[in-house]
Amino acid sequence: MKLSESLKEYQDQSSKKHLKMITNQMSKATINLKETGIEDSAKSSGDIFDNAVLLDLESKEIDLYKLTDGKPAIISFYRGSWCPYCNLELRAYEALLSKKENKDVFMIAISPEKPDITLVEQDVSKLNFTVLSDVDNKLAIKLRIMYHLPKTLQLFYGKAVRKSTGVNDYNIPIPATYVIDGNHKIIKAWINADYTKRAEPSEVLASYRSIK
Repeated sequence: MKLSESLKEYQDQSSKKHLKMITNQMSKATINLKETGIEDSAKSSGDIFDNAVLLDLESKEIDLYKLTDGKPAIISFYRGSWCPYCNLELRAYEALLSKKENKDVFMIAISPEKPDITLVEQDVSKLNFTVLSDVDNKLAIKLRIMYHLPKTLQLFYGKAVRKSTGVNDYNIPIPATYVIDGNHKIIKAWINADYTKRAEPSEVLASYRSIK
């Protein structure tokens, strides 16, 4: 099953569980976010992917440029392990990268989540990609993909966001996936303010493979 199909299936099931009022609030928040122009203002193909110091799962500082070290990479931003759509996305990448022919693929998944939360929520020992924390959304801000969760949604999952990030600012990144080359140039970018939509991993991998 494609990731898009899994996401749609989950969305349909979730809509049946939630009150129509809540579903409408989520849809309205997505529309409002799109209208801000965040998708168009975000860094995209042809831009240079910014450097940042991130935290690994042991809370050690990691210089992103040194980590990539001239290698092409897939870099995907997700909201946190509290987000079921994000978890479906990460599972899809894990399934793809676990295949023998894809063991050489270098991928980094980034969220504003604290490292200790990620360790609890994810079985990182089995992952075929690197997970890093963008504390305070410093890198997301540089890439212009960070936004403030509206009050209507803070009431619904603000508690999960606070626990995940350890702060009360309700700032999270929109889902964004980048393929960069060895010179940190963005070859392809998938930016969508709709948190229920994600790049198809097979398409991302194809773009990664196209880098010479």
